Amino acid sequence: MKESKFIEQNKKKWVDFETMFKNKDKDPEKLSELFIEVTNDLSYARSNYPHRSIKVYLNNLANKVFTKLYKNKYGGGNKIVLFWKEKLPKVMYESRKALYLAFIVFLCAFLIGVFSSVHDPGFARHMLGDSYIDMTEEYIAEGDPMKVYKKMDHFYMFSYIALNNLVVSFRVFITGIFFGIGSIGAMISEGIRLGAFQYFFIERGLFQESFLTIWMHGAPEISSIILAGAAGMTLGGGLIFPGTYTRSEALLKGARRGIMIMLGIVPILVFAALIEGFVTRYTEVNDVVRAIIITTNFGFIIYYFVIYPYRKFHNSGDYVAFEDKIPESQMEELSFYVIRNYGEIYTNVFRIFSNNISKIIKWSAAFGVLYVISLMMIPNESIAIMFEGSNYFGRNMFDTLSVAAFKVYQLFNHSEFPILYAINPLFYAFLGTTILYHFVKNIKTPEGIDRMQLRYGEFMIRHLYKVAIYSYSYQLIFFSESIGVGVLSLIFVLPVILLFAFVGVYEDCNPFAAIDRGLKLLKSGFGIMIGYSIMIFLIDFIMNLLFNSDIIKYMLDIVLSGFDFSDSTYTLIIYGINLWVAFVSIGIFLSTAIYAAALYYFSAKERQTASSLIKRIHTLGSNKRAYGLPTED
Repeated sequence: MKESKFIEQNKKKWVDFETMFKNKDKDPEKLSELFIEVTNDLSYARSNYPHRSIKVYLNNLANKVFTKLYKNKYGGGNKIVLFWKEKLPKVMYESRKALYLAFIVFLCAFLIGVFSSVHDPGFARHMLGDSYIDMTEEYIAEGDPMKVYKKMDHFYMFSYIALNNLVVSFRVFITGIFFGIGSIGAMISEGIRLGAFQYFFIERGLFQESFLTIWMHGAPEISSIILAGAAGMTLGGGLIFPGTYTRSEALLKGARRGIMIMLGIVPILVFAALIEGFVTRYTEVNDVVRAIIITTNFGFIIYYFVIYPYRKFHNSGDYVAFEDKIPESQMEELSFYVIRNYGEIYTNVFRIFSNNISKIIKWSAAFGVLYVISLMMIPNESIAIMFEGSNYFGRNMFDTLSVAAFKVYQLFNHSEFPILYAINPLFYAFLGTTILYHFVKNIKTPEGIDRMQLRYGEFMIRHLYKVAIYSYSYQLIFFSESIGVGVLSLIFVLPVILLFAFVGVYEDCNPFAAIDRGLKLLKSGFGIMIGYSIMIFLIDFIMNLLFNSDIIKYMLDIVLSGFDFSDSTYTLIIYGINLWVAFVSIGIFLSTAIYAAALYYFSAKERQTASSLIKRIHTLGSNKRAYGLPTED
């Protein structure tokens, strides 16, 4: 049978399915019937039209049905229950080898800490610091060795510990991107520190008291660090062992698993902080009660993250590895003209980012150099020392966090450097428009035709002023030097501004028409926009902390130590490079935010008009190109 006749015979069935699939109320039985019919059609197309567009179309259709049926199998109505009951245990089962390795690494590091403390009485002081050791020895002399947990206000201590736990765990996770080695190194550091800490009390005959006090909150806290290490090794493992995937695809798969694990340990870290802030301080509580709390915490962690996933998915029909396979339709060129939820937008943002990472860093680096030169040429001595306050090393994670945040904050310190009101929006407009140009020029119409024919210079002349208007407006109206307000504006306002900018560029309309069009698109899913904005902000925030941490200064000190610079020149170089690194890190964040706004635009537009679906159906069987492949008459 010729392809055109095959399409004519089945077109109505496929149109009916796509129409029903877009409706909120779907009949699972009807979907099951359609799945059987569509897979039969797909099998026929693969056999008879292996290089035709109809095979790609039906593969995409079958993938949608399968995904929907898989969600319905687990009662997809409650996504929170689905996550904790099915998705996270499945990810833990798939990542069980990484978890076992993480546990072994941490245990060995713990034993190294104990062994080193046994043979070197000063090792604990070296690892924990003089001030902490002196303070604890003073409390031991007073007869209250656990007094450190009673000093702070309950709520303040809970908040402080919760933030510290989150920062440490996310650091362990995100450093895994360096082929998993970073996570292993972070766990070794934490394990040795814990071993030295525990032996410090053992050496003084306080094992029972220290164990029953510290491990009430330590059980979930330390377990979370090990889980974060497993998530980090899962993240970086794809770069070392990509299998049949490309390294970027394997990295995306590992990132998806790792992030799910991290989402799973967040409430555990908060729970650990609750215990440390409100329970641990009561050392007079009966030892049996404290032992029960410790046993219960360890029991829950071991059962939920190890035993339950193994029982549920090992040799079980509930285990479906389909989600781990990159569908054939996704192996093709990314299709923009589809409806996506916030999770799919998030995943595809980093897929686009991974494909353009070298260009993004190149553009950000180039504009960053011009940005630094511009600031240094301003006749204002204070500009040259914008980063003087960050010229130190932190002893703990909060110092490192403060240094990294301070570096980025200085780029927006308008009260001290008013010139930034003029310079920042201009440079970010240039960088944003450049990112938009390289993104839009690769977008094709549903028929496979290039969407844009403009050269870079022509594109900048036509669209730079629009992006600049939005850039200046955002900074003058919405941006605040208050950290809390600034974060809220980045999550809730910046995505909207970038949506307006993308509409103005892609639809080639004036800024006011773009705002009107963008507001209409927001009606189709503002919640989806906030969902992916939060996820992207968190990941980019962590990456910015790493990018701007004092590790950069440490590396610069090593590189520049071989040159004979004067003190003033050396200081100026350090500050200039710090300024440049901060700009590049913000450029990376801006690129991901722009990609997310673009994907939201296509999704919201398709949700409202279904224009791409209508065009695809009308072109099936005609003498045109669909999905980039030729069709028959």
